[in-house]
Amino acid sequence: MKNLVATIPLGILNAAIILFLIAPIIVVIGTAFTTTGIPVFPPRGFTLKWFQRFLEAEGFMDAVWLSSAVAVSTMLLSSVLGTFAALGIGRWKFFARAPIATFMMLPILFPATVMGLSLLIFFS
Repeated sequence: MKNLVATIPLGILNAAIILFLIAPIIVVIGTAFTTTGIPVFPPRGFTLKWFQRFLEAEGFMDAVWLSSAVAVSTMLLSSVLGTFAALGIGRWKFFARAPIATFMMLPILFPATVMGLSLLIFFS
């Protein structure tokens, strides 16, 4: 019974947080199908003309293809290098193993550090 009493409020809290995070996405998707010239929610009518205009705009499509190419090449390169680095650090002991492992963790640590410094500057 104790677990059920704690589970229900946590479930409600989780549902509220998920709804809070997903609501803006739902609004943006809803406004993408409106027939008016400005974003309106709830949408008035249903049209795909905005998607057609996007697909016909050469500048946007060039940017989409370039971004996709950069994303795929970055994903492939980082996957290969990260796998080899993890295998090397995990299997062998060598000079500068700890500094290399620390360097590999920087992408995880950097956003928290920037956020901490930003909050320190903002509140001081």
